[in-house]
Amino acid sequence: MASAYTPSQIALYEAHISLPAKYRSIANPPPVKNLDYLTALYVHQISSVPYENLLLHYSQSHAVSLDPQVLFKKIVTDKRGRGGVHIVNIVTLPTGEKYALDVGFGGDQATKPLPMTSGHVVQNLGAQEIRLIHSTIPEQADQTKKLWIYQYRNGADKEWNSFYSFPEVEFLASDFEIINFFTSNKQGGTNFQTRTVLTVRFLRGKVEGEEDERIVGKVMLVNGEVKRNDGGKTRVIAVCETEEERIKALKEHFEIELTEEEVAGVKGRNVELIGA
Repeated sequence: MASAYTPSQIALYEAHISLPAKYRSIANPPPVKNLDYLTALYVHQISSVPYENLLLHYSQSHAVSLDPQVLFKKIVTDKRGRGGVHIVNIVTLPTGEKYALDVGFGGDQATKPLPMTSGHVVQNLGAQEIRLIHSTIPEQADQTKKLWIYQYRNGADKEWNSFYSFPEVEFLASDFEIINFFTSNKQGGTNFQTRTVLTVRFLRGKVEGEEDERIVGKVMLVNGEVKRNDGGKTRVIAVCETEEERIKALKEHFEIELTEEEVAGVKGRNVELIGA
């Protein structure tokens, strides 16, 4: 399948996420497609392109386009700090090793590629541990068909919690259109996206003894609260009570700039901050 993007667009994207020169597509010699390369790409993606659902609230359409060129303009060309939401990609390296990559799940997502080895525990940010297990979920009618289940625990002495599951089945563009339509339009029930303003950006930094940068923290906006975690406990660093304060917080903490038209889109919505 051909790429949706031209070589020049790929180069612009690599520059946008500040991917180290040795890993860029125009590098000489070309980068080796190994775990170091995949990790660098992942780390620079999640620290440069936030998880956010602002289009559902701050727009006139309140709809998310999945058109590759629309997404490229939104995330790269416009240079306004915008991002997207989650999708699981299964990447197979030349060695045959498989990794799950989900660059837009939110604050508890993996901070590095996750090996598709059932039960293999990976240290995430701070004390959090994550893993994939190959098992079934209670809702399945056919308990012989296993799924990959993403789990986390906030310490080695804690119980494991399951976040989501996925099969090793290829989803097509038409499948994602239906999924996207539901999460963009469903009000109430299990769909928190339409009643919660969310933004998460991971923080990148040097780690002693390692050449490449790693994820060292995260900053999150949940409705009116801005929270930060530098590898320890999460703390609230700002509380927004008005739309003016939230727009300012998005720019200050996430480098996200909204247009006047986008800001007007939240007026009268269930998530609008109108103060005390």
